[in-house]
Amino acid sequence: MSTNPRFTYHCYGQHIHSDFPFQEMAEVETAAPDLVITGSNRFLGPPAEEQMAEFLPDRQYFDFPGVIQAEITDASHLQIALYPGAAVEMLGLPVLGPIMATVLHYKGYLVIHGSGLVMDGKLNVFIGHRGAGKSTTAACLLERGHQLFSDDLIVIDLSDPSHPMALAGYPATKVAPEIAERFHPVAAHALSNGGYAYPKERFRIVQTPPPRTMPIEAVYALERSADAALQTLDFKAALDALMQNSYMLKYGAAPMAAGRGAAHFIQVTQLATRVPVKRLKTPSTLDALHRIEPLLLGAA
Repeated sequence: MSTNPRFTYHCYGQHIHSDFPFQEMAEVETAAPDLVITGSNRFLGPPAEEQMAEFLPDRQYFDFPGVIQAEITDASHLQIALYPGAAVEMLGLPVLGPIMATVLHYKGYLVIHGSGLVMDGKLNVFIGHRGAGKSTTAACLLERGHQLFSDDLIVIDLSDPSHPMALAGYPATKVAPEIAERFHPVAAHALSNGGYAYPKERFRIVQTPPPRTMPIEAVYALERSADAALQTLDFKAALDALMQNSYMLKYGAAPMAAGRGAAHFIQVTQLATRVPVKRLKTPSTLDALHRIEPLLLGAA
């Protein structure tokens, strides 16, 4: 597998050897793998009735009923069992989302839930609770020609705390149909759902690949408002915003065991110390979203 993989990819600083194709990514030349994804011809556990995740020191296990079961061992090997009839085209949703976030968390990276766009050569990160407008804001900026750095996961290397570096993801995004109709990326093609009912439309963006690592210019915590506005947050508010959008905290205390919780808090503190965090008020009406871009470019 490691010498003759079926598919080879690169995202979030990981060279991936995979038994499965991922339509979200273009293949790259083979190199030593950081993550090996293999298929299993049997279930990895009893089929679950609802989505579940289990975090143990030497094993992290996921069950997405009707789609896949997945088991991570030593943060370098991922085994996948497909449910009968599962759409392979949909593997990217669990594997490149919560499963990849878990792999990277256990490798010591800080994972934030958000979107990253490169604007005038600088990386801006957008975070916010469900409904705050992350996908809509990203779609609006992509339509205006800015570059996608990562979607869903913002992965940050803090091995040098004085220089936090974000790791580029893959050139794909997902938006609600009404948003896709209003803000269609300049160069993109729709991804197949393989017949699976999914409420959002998914696109792979055709673009020049961004640098694989970039410093973060600023983090913007989104908030719906009557008009666009910017406000710099003090340290406490910045820390709160980053903690609330830490990807792995949604799973509770389990993935923070064995000292990972303390390490995670230190990482968030380091990020809040080194990178400006601002409140970005986004217009509630789609026609007013164009007012965001001048604010961001002026802030840069």
